[in-house]
Amino acid sequence: MIEEKVIEDISFPLGLEVVQAKRGWGSFLTFDFIIHKENFSEKTNRTFMLWVYLCDWEIYLGDNLVLDCDETDDRSYEEVLFHFQHIKLLDININLDDFSVQFIFENDRLLSLETDLDCYEKSDDLFMLFDHTLGTVISISPERGIYSELSSEIPINGGRV
Repeated sequence: MIEEKVIEDISFPLGLEVVQAKRGWGSFLTFDFIIHKENFSEKTNRTFMLWVYLCDWEIYLGDNLVLDCDETDDRSYEEVLFHFQHIKLLDININLDDFSVQFIFENDRLLSLETDLDCYEKSDDLFMLFDHTLGTVISISPERGIYSELSSEIPINGGRV
């Protein structure tokens, strides 16, 4: 069974293992996840993709900032994102007052997202968490709040459509 955290009636899966983390177009990020599910007679895998895009973001290792959305060097992205492979998403914190989001991972890694209404619209989503197996997506924007819906459109190649 998948461990979940419910925020505003939306269930967020936890314990997802990062298969790959990479830079998409511009400062977009994608994290591909898998979770292994076993019952008595069968083993199945459930796959997810986190697409971070219309927000300001920072990645921390402990208290140290190691990468942010203003970075332009591809090597910095590769170096930092490589170390997300095979670690698990432990928790998600969402502050509905300012629509900031924290994804907390193993090995003292943190992905922090913040809205920037000087650059983005209130209707812009900070992230989309796609559940490939169920065909759903969880998102958050200042205008819509946290919401989940069916989705047949999954971004291809880290947002490089």
